[in-house]
Amino acid sequence: MEKALTLVRGKPFGGQPLPWAEPYQQEMITRIIDVAHTVATYRTPTGPHHDLNAARQAVSTGLDPPTT
Repeated sequence: MEKALTLVRGKPFGGQPLPWAEPYQQEMITRIIDVAHTVATYRTPTGPHHDLNAARQAVSTGLDPPTT
């Protein structure tokens, strides 16, 4: 999932998608946020997978593109 988040570059379909792409854009944004939340939740607790930098990067990716 972390590798998938590295592929996110801004909003899906750009800032002004065509009308047919708007539902797909919203679905993609929702999924990006879900994946970012899952990664951050996995990386935050103390233990073998603890990595606050990875958690921060996931949160940053999840927060950046979804502004619609």
